[in-house]
Amino acid sequence: MIYSKTVTLRDGRLCVLRNGTEPDAQGVLSNFILTHGQTEFLTTYPDETTLTVLQEKEYLKKKTENPREIELVAEVDGVITGTAGIGGVGSAEKTSHRASFGIGIDRRRASSAPLPPDIPSLSLRSWRTMSAPSPCTRAWALLSTAGIPTVLSPGSSAARRSSSCVLS
Repeated sequence: MIYSKTVTLRDGRLCVLRNGTEPDAQGVLSNFILTHGQTEFLTTYPDETTLTVLQEKEYLKKKTENPREIELVAEVDGVITGTAGIGGVGSAEKTSHRASFGIGIDRRRASSAPLPPDIPSLSLRSWRTMSAPSPCTRAWALLSTAGIPTVLSPGSSAARRSSSCVLS
């Protein structure tokens, strides 16, 4: 599947959303390792990554050639700042409708929105040793970091009273 689109970011810079290709392998792998150190919401930590640039090249090539799957990169100022992909889970008829989806965005470049005060700017791996933020705070942080505006902030009385929240 082939895709390419240029969007203007809130700060006026251009972001190119396109297929990741073999020459992007080093940038994609670097972004993968970086983003996995910036959040608790991805499946591995940076030091658990065993992928090589050669393996990443092959992965990107296969995704580009597959009509049912895609791996996109977000490129800003010539730097890969994010990736998103969707891939089939099964090839059997009963599971052919299933897919897995992943997204990773370098939080330093994702938005100029401030992080809530109880989320450190360093790796969120240290969150485990802090007082646990509410689910609302986590959702707000994730959406804000991705540049998605929300109405309910984690400091609001509604968020403090609830173990969950509705963000719009």
